[in-house]
Amino acid sequence: MRDLPAPRPSQRPESPDNAGKLLRHKAIALHDDDNVVTLLSDGHSGEEVTASQGSGEIRIILLDDVPFGHKAALIDIPAGHAILKYGLPIGQASQAISKGQWVHVHNCSTHRLGRFQKEHGIRA
Repeated sequence: MRDLPAPRPSQRPESPDNAGKLLRHKAIALHDDDNVVTLLSDGHSGEEVTASQGSGEIRIILLDDVPFGHKAALIDIPAGHAILKYGLPIGQASQAISKGQWVHVHNCSTHRLGRFQKEHGIRA
């Protein structure tokens, strides 16, 4: 078995101080323009969730149970408005979505292919 090279400084695990900061957040907003957060573990209706966003943090109260990896609304999103993740539109609200509500196929439609991809490129 061959020894693996030591990781470069940019590949080293987070320091314990940074790791603790990341672990205390239950969700993350991936871009400052996002109107949803992604849950890093299962969330439950009525639970206050702290999410990291850039160098700060935000808090929302979940209105629904939200499974790990799914999204919750960071703000009220009117019907017909874009769902923003990574700072890009990933879909459109098919009905009004309240802050803290689970964002999924029951209240949004996806635009993975088509108009949004043509407007924003392959990243959309």
